[in-house]
Amino acid sequence: MQDALYCQGLARHDLNTLLTSGYEVVSNNHTPGPLDTPQINSIDNSVSGQLTVRGTSVLNGRMYQLQYSLDNGATWTNGAVSTGARAWCSRPQRRGRFI
Repeated sequence: MQDALYCQGLARHDLNTLLTSGYEVVSNNHTPGPLDTPQINSIDNSVSGQLTVRGTSVLNGRMYQLQYSLDNGATWTNGAVSTGARAWCSRPQRRGRFI
């Protein structure tokens, strides 16, 4: 650790000089950025009154929320919340459109 700090001090924000030290450059920037949009892989309604929605995970995604619309997308209602994107189970009160 001491060697890395020494090399960083000698490089003085010069990336080429820092790279000659043999250390890898790592960013400590943890600023949140925009996430990709998850995709729906499948919707299963084999159980009466219940939908199981399977989707893709997104890099740096921590929580996923299913939303559904009962008026063809004019307004959206929040549904199931999950920490993983593998599958959500939801029981809408009426027929609607899910995202």
